[in-house]
Amino acid sequence: MPLVSLDNITVDFGSGPVLENVSLSLDTEDRIGLVGPNGEGKTTLLSLIAGELEPHSGRLYRRRGLRVGFLHQEHRLTGGLPLLKAIYESHPEIPALQRKMALLSREGLEGSNLREYRRSEQRFVQLDGYNLENRIQSALGGLGFDTGQFETPVDRLSGGERNRAALACLLVAEPDLLLLDEPTNHIDYDGLLWLAGYLKNCGKPYMVVSHDRFFLDEISETIIEVRATEVTRFIGNYTAYEKERARTDDDLIRRFKEQKTKINRVEAFIRKNIAGQKTKQAQSRRKMLARLERIEPPPKADEIRMRFRTTSRGGDDVLRATNLSAKVGGRTLFEDFDLFVSRGEKIGIVGPNGCGKTTLLSILAGKRSPDTGSVNIGAGIKVGFYSQDFVDIDESRSAFDEIRAFDGTMSEEAIRSALALFSIRGDDNIFRPLSTFSGGEIARIALLKLLLGRANLLLVDEPTNHLDIPSRITLEKALSEFDGTLLVVSHDRIFLRNVVERIIAFEPDGIRAFDGGFEFYLERRQYFRETAIQKTEVKSRIKDNIPLKTSFKKQGANVYRIKKELEELESEITRLEKEIERTAELLSDEHIAREWSRISALLTEYENLTTELEVRVNRWEHLESRLAQIEQ
Repeated sequence: MPLVSLDNITVDFGSGPVLENVSLSLDTEDRIGLVGPNGEGKTTLLSLIAGELEPHSGRLYRRRGLRVGFLHQEHRLTGGLPLLKAIYESHPEIPALQRKMALLSREGLEGSNLREYRRSEQRFVQLDGYNLENRIQSALGGLGFDTGQFETPVDRLSGGERNRAALACLLVAEPDLLLLDEPTNHIDYDGLLWLAGYLKNCGKPYMVVSHDRFFLDEISETIIEVRATEVTRFIGNYTAYEKERARTDDDLIRRFKEQKTKINRVEAFIRKNIAGQKTKQAQSRRKMLARLERIEPPPKADEIRMRFRTTSRGGDDVLRATNLSAKVGGRTLFEDFDLFVSRGEKIGIVGPNGCGKTTLLSILAGKRSPDTGSVNIGAGIKVGFYSQDFVDIDESRSAFDEIRAFDGTMSEEAIRSALALFSIRGDDNIFRPLSTFSGGEIARIALLKLLLGRANLLLVDEPTNHLDIPSRITLEKALSEFDGTLLVVSHDRIFLRNVVERIIAFEPDGIRAFDGGFEFYLERRQYFRETAIQKTEVKSRIKDNIPLKTSFKKQGANVYRIKKELEELESEITRLEKEIERTAELLSDEHIAREWSRISALLTEYENLTTELEVRVNRWEHLESRLAQIEQ
């Protein structure tokens, strides 16, 4: 028997069906990614399965005793308890048993007390109570919390942190069926990898709504698509679904056109002969057309249309930041940071949640002052800023009034046309308060304002959050074709891969620049993490619970240690340069050139050596800089 079965289900909230005649079953082996444009009914389907919504027609079966864990889009942990305790107490049977066992122990374990204690302990073990705290710590760590936050009251965490805490709470509960509605919106890249690994190995069935294509590829063995009130199942991950959906749509369009041509031909015959000698044939064909099951073309997605244009070219020197530092609550996010940006560069800013990416972008945009340092914007440069928190959006206004307030020169017709580009049409939508809009609709308003600003330097913070996959693809294309300069914070691997050409990464030992795309950065990051130096510094950061650069600075008084490491690095650099030279000579040897397997091995060796040399040189430059600062 399936865990959940939907038989001919219809849901209609009064303005037409959201889901119509849907049949679907979920089994214990299902690993499902749920996809479809925003507003098509994905959350409605999850709510049906979770038992939070009843269908208006059809039958819904749910296995008796089934424990369903449902994470809503904006589900946040609340209350004033410390984070670790809040999650522990959210599984009330375990702490209740623990308190009962403690009370029985104090009263003395004899007679009925001993029997009751053993029954309670048996249930406690059955619930894995002895391991609950470890599981909570593991989930919190995987989702980006450090141990220093475990004692932080929940109500002092940010909104995104409380979202992640709610997800950790749900995962720790280990329900029989997991339903997750956009769990990746507030998770950084490493947290996304951890969550993907958890889901694949948890042994539980799940259905996950996500607009992150990389994540969907990682977790999905089946894709269920919600489109135009229908639900369709596809075998495979998201990439396989995308190919099959394109093939199916192409086939449907072909058959639609063929049928339309045939219908036109028959209708022409009917018009010509309905009153002539072939009247009976015409009437027969008219009946045939009436019985014909018409093929409908694939529904068109309500996609946004955008193209970022600039008012002026601007100078070649776009932005220069010198000696920037920023602190939050006494904690140093970054320091001694320099950045130079040239015209036309497209730069991705990456790193874990809370490391300072948004703070850096706000400083560069002039929305916040640095603790030290300065930012200079080049001649002729106009800055456009997109905040992931929509701080520049007044939700008491309507969509129309928000755009009119942004640009008072636009006519009513121009505003309506601009909103229509972002699929916001009709007076009911244009004039209703933004406070009633979904996250995706608010994101569209913010992007529209960015587009209307015609800036030649865009500073964009998590623009893909809340956007569905078609909108993400449109945004990727628009930003890729943008002829200005772009700095963008994102955790979306495919978005970064398709848009940026340079990476600024918040790493454990400070901020690093990588002159290559996101895949290049991932390769180099993996190499860095495998070095003994990096591992030592990560351990130091975890132990001291302070930014690594500050940790290193505290150790920097030991000039002898730094100089000793510099000498070792110089020796290593010399050795690597000789090895690279030797490998290059072998590659140019005409005898070896005939042996493909040998050439392939030498090319791999050459690439590894040059990568290792780059790591050593970067480390040497970093230590030289720190030594100079200490000696000053």
